[in-house]
Amino acid sequence: MLAWLNLSLCIATTSVLFIGLRAIGNYKIDLTTFVGINYLSAAATGLISFPNAIPHVFAHAELAFFACLQGASFFGLFIIMGILSQKIGLGFMTILSKMSLVIPVLFSWLYYGDEFTVWHAGGIILA
Repeated sequence: MLAWLNLSLCIATTSVLFIGLRAIGNYKIDLTTFVGINYLSAAATGLISFPNAIPHVFAHAELAFFACLQGASFFGLFIIMGILSQKIGLGFMTILSKMSLVIPVLFSWLYYGDEFTVWHAGGIILA
């Protein structure tokens, strides 16, 4: 039951984000401001949900560097997604974001030696 709730919330938030990225052009809202507010709210939610994560991450310098690098890459990715959704359309942008699943899945399959089953293939095709 919890898995279906998580999946539903993931789909809903992704849909709202894509629609928001597309709609901000109509309301003359700055894309960087919109993404910044989204990023700060996501960071605040993460800090509230996992308050012990910050001391753990900053206790290890290499983790802190990668955490900051990941945060910057998410910010840049959302900026690119916003520009693309305004320029090429929401439908095409949704397809591109789903196709971006292929690289991490293939990496984990090849690097970590995960077993590739019919369920995995079905999940990739569904995505």
